[in-house]
Amino acid sequence: MGPFSLVQTRGMLAFFHTTTANAIPFEAIAQEICPGIATRHVVREDLLDRAREAGGVNDALVAEIAAAIEGSIEAGDSIMLCTCSTIGGGADLAKHPQVSILRVDRPMAQVAVGLGRRILVAACLESTIAPTEALLKAEGEGLDIETLLIEGAWSHWIAGAPDAYWTAIAGKIAERIEDFDAVVLAQASMAGAAALLGAYSTPVLSSPRLGIGAAIKRMGVSR
Repeated sequence: MGPFSLVQTRGMLAFFHTTTANAIPFEAIAQEICPGIATRHVVREDLLDRAREAGGVNDALVAEIAAAIEGSIEAGDSIMLCTCSTIGGGADLAKHPQVSILRVDRPMAQVAVGLGRRILVAACLESTIAPTEALLKAEGEGLDIETLLIEGAWSHWIAGAPDAYWTAIAGKIAERIEDFDAVVLAQASMAGAAALLGAYSTPVLSSPRLGIGAAIKRMGVSR
């Protein structure tokens, strides 16, 4: 995806994260795609913690997440991009009269269902799997979705060792990648593993660049 012109940018691109570690890579991608774009980052790690403790996101928590996203919007925001796939259902429910609220993984899901019916969903947190499967099924029909939970890898990410994290992810995906039309990396933090799987013909999709690109387009930015 090439750079956008900042000439027509309106307002602020706000990010809603559930891990502090996502703020730096998302900011870097946003500035690469649209240099000089105004951004703002909100972090609510407690929401992901609670989703993991509950083994997923129930209806009550989804409603609370939606309220938290709505409540984090400030004057000047034009887009709020939820970067966490686990709580994406809350982003789908959140509403605001002037601000568009997007979930980062929807553009990725839309690309994935266009590549074929056999899709592998890879995740490092179990709480992310069900929301990602539901999103794919909402975007496409007749899909054959399989899941791969890469246990133990998440500890590398929270320890500040992204290279070890991505290597662990790529190693597990490589064992199964050739059986699928596309691989979906369910968590934004997993994006770095895609580059390690470039030798395979199966596309490996991650959400950050696709999601940010879609958000910037919606802001009215031109190439």
